[in-house]
Amino acid sequence: TGRCVDRSIQAYRFDKPMREQIMAADVFCRAPGCLRPASRSQLDHVQEYGTQGGHTCEANGQAACEPHHDQKTKKAWDAVIDANRDVTWTTLLGRVYRTKAHDYNQYTRLLTAATAAIDEAIGEGVDPSTAVDAAIYQALSYRPPQGTLEADDDSLDWDSPFAGWDQVILTHTDNHGQRRYRPDPDTAQTEASRHDATVDRQDDGARDAQDEARDGEDTGPASPWNEDPDATPPF
Repeated sequence: TGRCVDRSIQAYRFDKPMREQIMAADVFCRAPGCLRPASRSQLDHVQEYGTQGGHTCEANGQAACEPHHDQKTKKAWDAVIDANRDVTWTTLLGRVYRTKAHDYNQYTRLLTAATAAIDEAIGEGVDPSTAVDAAIYQALSYRPPQGTLEADDDSLDWDSPFAGWDQVILTHTDNHGQRRYRPDPDTAQTEASRHDATVDRQDDGARDAQDEARDGEDTGPASPWNEDPDATPPF
């Protein structure tokens, strides 16, 4: 089926091997749309402990982040887990969501597809390293069918958005590894000289075009930037 092999015991608490088993089986919080890693979530008795069927075992345990676990405990959400570890959630207003168990077969399928794509590209004369880079990029940018272009995993930590961009500055390093908080003076001077030379060439070209026009020669279509750079371009 592609999921981890079941390991269940009867006990009051989830022991360490069982916790590891549940986290490996679930990978993420099992609530709809939640991508909080199981390692940062709590372990929840899907059927409440002390009630009929509320055993402490892998078959009745799931990873649930603290907010979703709290909603379930307060009966705002209800959950039922089946033998395949698919979880059906019902909200207080009666809406039903179903989260599928993590499918480990996907890694085999993706690896097989990537290997086939690399072999095909190499057969067509593509450099092997380029083919591997393309396969890695495709895997990193993968989106499922009907999925949105932007997803939660595009952020480094979407649960805690970084709000300190105003404190980030561009740090430059010289040849000796010393940190500079402004561009290297020699590099800045080189770029400024290159910019001035480009402007001078443009000004010289504009003056030459004007001189030829005054002499009555046909210079062809005038360049939009032969005149005042702030003027409205003729198109």
